[in-house]
Amino acid sequence: MSKKLLMVPQDPFSPSPAPHLGFLILASVIKDDGYDIKIFGGSYIKDIRSKLIKSFRWADIICFSSKSPIAEKVIEATKIARDTNPEAPIITGGWWASTSPEDVLRHTPSDIVVTGCGEDRFRKILNLVSQGILNDERTKYNELSKIPGIGFKMNGDVVLTDPSSPIDPNDFPDPDWNLVDLNEFSDYKEHKFVRLHTSRGCPFNCNFCAVKHMLGKRYLQYKPERIINQIETLLKRYPDIISIKFHDETFTANKKYIKELCKKIREKGFHNILGFTCMTRIDTINEEIINELKKTNFRSVGFGIESGSDRILMELRKGFKVRDIRKGIEICIDRTIIPETEFLILLYLILVTPKTEMIDVLKTIRLCVWAMFKAVQANYKLNRKVYDIMILCNPQLSIFKNSDLWDKYKKYYIFPNKNLPLEVQNPLLTHKNPFLSAYLRLIQQSPFEADYFLVMVVMLRDYIRMHPEEFNTPKHKKIINDILNLCSNVLKYDKFDTFSSQYAAKITNSLGN
Repeated sequence: MSKKLLMVPQDPFSPSPAPHLGFLILASVIKDDGYDIKIFGGSYIKDIRSKLIKSFRWADIICFSSKSPIAEKVIEATKIARDTNPEAPIITGGWWASTSPEDVLRHTPSDIVVTGCGEDRFRKILNLVSQGILNDERTKYNELSKIPGIGFKMNGDVVLTDPSSPIDPNDFPDPDWNLVDLNEFSDYKEHKFVRLHTSRGCPFNCNFCAVKHMLGKRYLQYKPERIINQIETLLKRYPDIISIKFHDETFTANKKYIKELCKKIREKGFHNILGFTCMTRIDTINEEIINELKKTNFRSVGFGIESGSDRILMELRKGFKVRDIRKGIEICIDRTIIPETEFLILLYLILVTPKTEMIDVLKTIRLCVWAMFKAVQANYKLNRKVYDIMILCNPQLSIFKNSDLWDKYKKYYIFPNKNLPLEVQNPLLTHKNPFLSAYLRLIQQSPFEADYFLVMVVMLRDYIRMHPEEFNTPKHKKIINDILNLCSNVLKYDKFDTFSSQYAAKITNSLGN
């Protein structure tokens, strides 16, 4: 009789999760091993808790993915699973398990944690668990201690094995899309887009990022043919797909690869029926790469620029400066071919770090408005809407245990839940500056996701009125004048009601008095 295997995504209580690519790949690895596999999820699930409990009762083995910002939810879900089905082994992987495996074992009833990508170990772990090795402490230790990159408990103590090596994704099969119906997920149901990965890992060294813990620093890419095959498979099953989102951390890190992939997409004619989007670093692009993306019908490119202040970029160990950001935006708008369709540039920010000062906030606003001006100016010359800027951001610098910043910055954060140990909480940043402190309190208490950039801009108006002396220095005055002049030009040149002009109007209203 086949074993019933349940896979539960990172946020088990989310009413509208995205399909979990990692689970779909793991399912492909074991699809011929006789397991009856179910991936929990769907769009706008009602009575999530009751449906989780029903799924837990069904399962013989339960696998969780985890994420440190929602560790509390993972703890709750794994405890419900254990209470509902005490006999079912629990295996937990994902980002939290990779950054803090000992905490997952201490604070959840997980029997085994798996760090990093687990395709190379998943089959062996499942086979051992199916054989009942968890029922005998000596057998459990003898077998599990041979597997790298996992953790388990032995007589109440946590045992962590040696780290595993980076996994070449080409050694394992593509995601098994037959295991999910995309029509049940909001990404596809509402927007007709699908996420794909072309790579794993990141060769860069930002100090706030968990990628190196989960995926490693070694940058590994799927062969372009594998990506083409996945797109073909998806189009056959879902012919009304309109967009593919390449969800890599640094899509353009390997320029030769991107040129080859774009060429193959165009040879297949996919660019005539699909739009594409990606996220990457702004210092990994050049004219040739952006031209390739535009010719291949990439509709948007996102850049994690984080800040418009060189001092903050250095704090975050980004490895580039504001001049590099400006150069990248000029490449996207002024120095490459004009695309046939609209081309949206997404700027991802981290608005507040422990070292952020008001001058850094103003510099960030200035850089963003400068980018908006470049976009609307280009549209004005073309007499059609091609370019636009959208600002997306985290309101605060988040830190996780075992990150490069944990010991250095923990003193700047509060841990709001008195009933949970510090290491399983998502710490909230405090700040000595009264404006930034008030901004963070508002965001942290907000029950909904706001446009964090605009919230800060709107709050600035009252703060400047109350503390004009703080902004009367020559350097503050110059930056504010720069911002207002740029906003004036955005509004002057925009004829198409862009996001850029909407931002500019609100910024003018806040800083223009």
